[in-house]
Amino acid sequence: MLRTANRLNDLAVKRAKADPSGQKTTICPDGLGLRLVVTPAGRKHFEYKTAAGGTERTVRLGQYPEMSLDAARQEAARLRQLAREGQNPVQVKKIERIRNRVKSATTFQSVADELLVMVSSYMESDMLNSFAPNRSSSLSTSLTMPLRPGVA
Repeated sequence: MLRTANRLNDLAVKRAKADPSGQKTTICPDGLGLRLVVTPAGRKHFEYKTAAGGTERTVRLGQYPEMSLDAARQEAARLRQLAREGQNPVQVKKIERIRNRVKSATTFQSVADELLVMVSSYMESDMLNSFAPNRSSSLSTSLTMPLRPGVA
């Protein structure tokens, strides 16, 4: 059986409504594993359904309208290619999500850099030098040096 792709268009996605009874989730397939899901509350998101490793899995791609139909199709194509290469798309998405969380996490280094920028912008250089000569550079050095000597 020939699978049809790109059954949805922007207007169909925009007009997709929740089930009138308010009990069921509405699923609008686009083809090749991509589908639009409309929750009973009326929220819409894109999912990609795959059978990686012999088990059916669903990967949530993004919320509509933050993610467009074209972006969802591109992401589904990327995950489909990963599956062809023998990788598990579900695991790849989990790893990407964890990496993004770690990358955006607040670290001591980021807080120290922010503090240095605030202090230097708050105090004029003349005032800072007259109040505490060489303090700004020593503050920067003390914030960036390791806690124990020999440990990086």
